[in-house]
Amino acid sequence: MSVRESMSPAACRADAAHGRARSLLPLAALGAAILAISQASLVPAPSSALAQSNNDEPLTTTPFNASEQRKQMIEQLRAMNERLSRIETKLAQPLDVRVKEMPPIQIPPAPAPGSAPR
Repeated sequence: MSVRESMSPAACRADAAHGRARSLLPLAALGAAILAISQASLVPAPSSALAQSNNDEPLTTTPFNASEQRKQMIEQLRAMNERLSRIETKLAQPLDVRVKEMPPIQIPPAPAPGSAPR
């Protein structure tokens, strides 16, 4: 009589499930390692990130202390306020709109006299 034959059916199922879980553990670890490596390769190095930055806005760095951070935030808010003011002045003036292409206009036929409107 083998060990499996002497075990109860519930114990056999639990033993089989434990064996499957043990065999899937290396696969899960391999998958996690592949994901970690792929994510690490997607993050550009800081030097390449700075080289790709071609914005007109200055590069902001994280300040060392809170007061410097507040000063930077105030400067950024002032710049945003100036831009918003320029947009508001442009929108306050009359807008000149010219239609370059016009789709064909389709007028529905007039309903027959005596018919109920839809």
